[in-house]
Amino acid sequence: MSLGLKQEEHYKLARIRVDIPNHLDEEWALDVRKSKATPPPELKADFRRIARATRQKAAEVYRHRGKRETRNKTKQHVNIWLRKFAGGRFSYVLNRKHPLVERAIDTATEPAAIRALITHIEHTIPYQDIWIDSAENPDGAELPYSGRGSSELLGVARQIYEALLARGLTQSEAIDELTSTDLFTAFPEIIAAFESQLKDSKI
Repeated sequence: MSLGLKQEEHYKLARIRVDIPNHLDEEWALDVRKSKATPPPELKADFRRIARATRQKAAEVYRHRGKRETRNKTKQHVNIWLRKFAGGRFSYVLNRKHPLVERAIDTATEPAAIRALITHIEHTIPYQDIWIDSAENPDGAELPYSGRGSSELLGVARQIYEALLARGLTQSEAIDELTSTDLFTAFPEIIAAFESQLKDSKI
C-alpha cells in the first residue's frame, strides 16, 4: 500500500496490518494477485496519521536497538528533560539532577547566572513553533547529535563521567550511570570507546 511517505532505513521496522474482506476488493483496487492495494480516498488521511505514528515508534526502536544494558538492570534512564503536568497544563523543565546540569552549575563562577539561564530556557520553549513544524513535517525533526562526530560525543561522555566522579561514585559506578543517561542509551558504541580510552590513558 502506497501512502506517499518516504522510505528510509530507520523506518524499516514499521509494520501495519490491514485485513481487507473479499467484498471490498474493488473499493481497495486490489489486483488479481492481491499484491497491491490502494485505500479509498476517504481513508487515506487516517492511514497517513497511523503510518506516521507507527514510523515514529519504529524509529525509536531503530535508534535504541542493541543498546547496552546497565549493570543494574532496574536503573531508570536519566533524562535531561522532565515533563511536568499541573493545573491542566504541561511544561518541560531541565532535570537539575542530570550530571551535565549539575556540573554546569557546580563549576560555574556565577552559579546564579547559570540557574537564571536554565529558567529562561524553560520558560521560552517555542511550543507552538515545535507543534506547527511537527504537524507540517512529521519526519523532519533532526535526530539527536545527527551528523556529529564521535569525538564530540566522547567529549560529552567525559563531562558526564567527571560530574559523576565528583558526586563520589567509583569509576565502575560512573560508567554504569553513564549508560543510563538519555543520550548514551542510543550510542552504546561511544560508551565502549570511552571505556577503552579510560583503560589506555586513565582519563
